[in-house]
Amino acid sequence: MRADGRVLPVGGKTGTGDQRYDTYGAGGRLIQSRVVNRSATFVFNIDERFFGTLIAYVPGAQAADYDFTSALPVQLLKLLAPQLMPMLARADAPMTPPP
Repeated sequence: MRADGRVLPVGGKTGTGDQRYDTYGAGGRLIQSRVVNRSATFVFNIDERFFGTLIAYVPGAQAADYDFTSALPVQLLKLLAPQLMPMLARADAPMTPPP
């Protein structure tokens, strides 16, 4: 919400990755599963001028210890919102063309 009470439009697309190598045997039986990494992404726009990407990423076998979804980077953006608001407020000011 802007300081003047107007809604600040935010949009985006999320995605979650659980990359692993799976080896299957006869009859589709899973023989082995090796975790490669885990990721969650939120690509977003705020109003008409601000765009960004937030990524949570865990490389290697330790990724098996994590079970996050793309809701994680969305929550990070919500936590960052108070720090972003001054910059967004400046963006509401009319743009002046360069001399």
